[in-house]
Amino acid sequence: MHIDLYGQRIDLGENPSYLAVQRWFGHLSPEPETVAWIESLPAGSHFWDIGASVGTHAVRACLRGMYVTAFEPHEPSFRDLTTVVELNKLVLRCYNVAFYAIPGLPGALGRGRSKYTFIPGAAPSATLVSTSLDYWAEHNSEVPDFLKLDVDGNEEKIILGGQKVLPLIKSALIEVDPVVSPNLVGMMRELGFRYDPAQVKACMITEGKYKGTANYIFYK
Repeated sequence: MHIDLYGQRIDLGENPSYLAVQRWFGHLSPEPETVAWIESLPAGSHFWDIGASVGTHAVRACLRGMYVTAFEPHEPSFRDLTTVVELNKLVLRCYNVAFYAIPGLPGALGRGRSKYTFIPGAAPSATLVSTSLDYWAEHNSEVPDFLKLDVDGNEEKIILGGQKVLPLIKSALIEVDPVVSPNLVGMMRELGFRYDPAQVKACMITEGKYKGTANYIFYK
């Protein structure tokens, strides 16, 4: 199975998962605002995708000429992501890790509001160990220019763990669910970021369980 993207044929493998098919062909969370944001970013910049899922946005950024690092803790989605990267010989680094406020916490994935999110907890249930934005940047000598963050509920925790890194980035697209992240917008403002209310309103969910949720594009 394949999809054409930016004039290139991207091989999705012989048996991509149902989730991968739904995301790659735009049937689930197409997020045109995220695509437009990625397409506005300059080639040669460093892009981190935290909560990369099956890689639809990370691969776009890679094909646009960015240096991409993708993080996805959900093992099945991570396999879909790495399959696409390997089949198409993309220069895109992938890590099966979970971000949180504090590095080194054992935990596992549990259901968030809509999909999986990292939940700290003691062994033997722990299958992952957390990292943080600041810890990863320090130990890998890398700071992103641009950051996409969508982890189904731990966004505020991740912001808390990036107080050194976040002031250095140029723009961030973050999914904000007011139920689980009521303080996130204020936290980003304190770090020197702004956003366009019209942009947020245009993509905000207006009814149902996720009413008020939107992708905020923060910039300086």
